Amino acid sequence: MKTLILASLLACMSLAAAAGTFNVSPIRVGLSAQQVTMPLSITNDGDEAVVIQAQAMQWSQENGEDVYVATDHILATPPIVTIPAHSKQTIRIGMRKKISPDRELSYRIYLAEVPGAAKEDGIGVQMRLRIGIPVFITGVAATKPDLRWSLIASGPNAGKLKVRNSGNAHAQLADMRLLDIASGQPIARLSAPAYLLPGTTLEWPLEMVPGKSIGSEAIRLKAFMDAGEVNADLVPQTAN
Repeated sequence: MKTLILASLLACMSLAAAAGTFNVSPIRVGLSAQQVTMPLSITNDGDEAVVIQAQAMQWSQENGEDVYVATDHILATPPIVTIPAHSKQTIRIGMRKKISPDRELSYRIYLAEVPGAAKEDGIGVQMRLRIGIPVFITGVAATKPDLRWSLIASGPNAGKLKVRNSGNAHAQLADMRLLDIASGQPIARLSAPAYLLPGTTLEWPLEMVPGKSIGSEAIRLKAFMDAGEVNADLVPQTAN
């Protein structure tokens, strides 16, 4: 079951990285001292040539929000390409920053379609497709996420799920559910998937199933992430 759900997640992510007239594969880049570059394949499925420009961004999270800052720590070669109709072009993603020995570093490469000249008849809207590809750089030491969960109740039908990543690598979460331990029936679902970077905290408001409530008894959390399945029994805490 876990394999099926993770495969479905990857399939959905593939669809998310395919829109407009071009798509990208793979949808995530992993670099290390053993693999200092990695190819990205960009396919133009449209009937006209497209110009794609790459931009590197350093990726962090603050107060539950993604923060991006332009960087030269990683680069794409070539940084701009013209891809004929129904053709494919490969660019290489490489790192320039010294590897952190004991912590994963997080970036995104944004691939943006450069709009062409406006149509002579003035009809139509020029759209610019932009796709962000996560890039993770690992050091020589072993890296893995370490998730600490808490369930905060602010009333029988309200609350939030909170998680802190105390590890040194990211976690990608999907299909998070809170279940009644005795019956296995869902109590709440949460908006996912989401990335949780090292040393950061995220929280989600609970989307309660009609007729369900939060009491004082433990509730089971089930979720899936790229590092494995999550099963945790959480005792609700009262909001201060």
